[in-house]
Amino acid sequence: MTELSIVPAGAGAGKTHHIQETLTQWVRDGKVRPERILAVTFTEAAAGELRQRIRGALIADGNLQAALAVERAYVSTIHGLGRRLLIEHAFAAGSSPQQRLIAEDEQDLLIRRSIEENQALNELSRNLGAYGYRGSFTSDDTAEDSFRRTLLGVIALLRTLGPRGGDPTMADFVDASIRQGYRQPVGTPETLAAGLKQAVDALLLAFPRSLADDAGSAAAKTAFRDNFRALKQAEQLLSTGGKDWKLWQRLRDLRQSKRAVRRLMVTMTWPLRS
Repeated sequence: MTELSIVPAGAGAGKTHHIQETLTQWVRDGKVRPERILAVTFTEAAAGELRQRIRGALIADGNLQAALAVERAYVSTIHGLGRRLLIEHAFAAGSSPQQRLIAEDEQDLLIRRSIEENQALNELSRNLGAYGYRGSFTSDDTAEDSFRRTLLGVIALLRTLGPRGGDPTMADFVDASIRQGYRQPVGTPETLAAGLKQAVDALLLAFPRSLADDAGSAAAKTAFRDNFRALKQAEQLLSTGGKDWKLWQRLRDLRQSKRAVRRLMVTMTWPLRS
């Protein structure tokens, strides 16, 4: 049979009923033998219900032989079908037919090995703090745990794409989309780093201490103290050529104080007045 029918439908629209009616009619018309039926659903309960509906319809027709043959049909979940294919074709793929779910410790070990073997992931994993990964005091999770969870999440998303998830052009498309969204940087990395360092040095020279004393509210005092610590961290980091993307994000949102700006303007114009 080469006939292909696509029936898009939402939840509760009667997809199982449609499949049952179609398969039953095929058996009645002699297009397919009952034991040769292959049907997949999302849950074991739905698979059992589908089998019972086909059997019940054939019994109602008085075709007891066909109803009994339905027991030999393969009606299962999509995961069950995948497992069956892996087992039946294991030797052709050079694998063992004894399939099992790997334990959490085994999964963790495989992820660690994959990270070590991948140059980009290996480099990233050796400086997780620079990319915003932090441990948690409440759950005792480390930065490595957070990174591996993110990696597993990406793998899960790629699996939902099917064959497209392993297509190299997909990575190129994502890279182009990110660059389009953030736009291309103007200048070389060295020039941008030098400009950032110049801006940080200028701010620290103009404000050698935190502006918290000039703040009018508790929230402003906290924000200015955080800004000052971030600038001092950036000063030290830029002097060594390091990276910390989370720190750069903090520096994008420096709090402004009109009072401090007025004081800076008076200080800068004082020599001109004298």
